[in-house]
Amino acid sequence: MPRKSLTELVVLPAEVKSQRELENELRNEGFDYYIWSDMPGAYYPPHSHEYDECICVVDGKMCFYVCGIEYELGFGKKLYLPKGTVHESRNKTKTKVTYLIGEIK
Repeated sequence: MPRKSLTELVVLPAEVKSQRELENELRNEGFDYYIWSDMPGAYYPPHSHEYDECICVVDGKMCFYVCGIEYELGFGKKLYLPKGTVHESRNKTKTKVTYLIGEIK
């Protein structure tokens, strides 16, 4: 069932699934998505979006910060951010991270 609108931040634990399965989940939840990669040290300062967002790591690790809380995402872990949620992110590792970014606009 497609997701209508997020009302709260949700972090789902990692599950052993293929990238294709994760893409299908995002699509089935009503998200348009694209794949994104960041090199070590990449940083996105505090910002928000005018749409709901879901981040799902498919390779490596990425840290997201919301309200002073750090959420480390590894393979298969999902972070759902309702529109307007101020967040920032950083690749604190020494390897590239690749993740799916789902958006409901």
